[in-house]
Amino acid sequence: MLEFTKYLIYASFILNIACGVWVLTGIVQWIAEMNKKN
Repeated sequence: MLEFTKYLIYASFILNIACGVWVLTGIVQWIAEMNKKN
């Protein structure tokens, strides 16, 4: 059970990083689009 919990924490950690990177990329692209229009 301890191993499973460890993997679960590890998986959620990776998911959080992936989501953070995805959001950051989205914000950067949005800013780039805004700069193009101006």
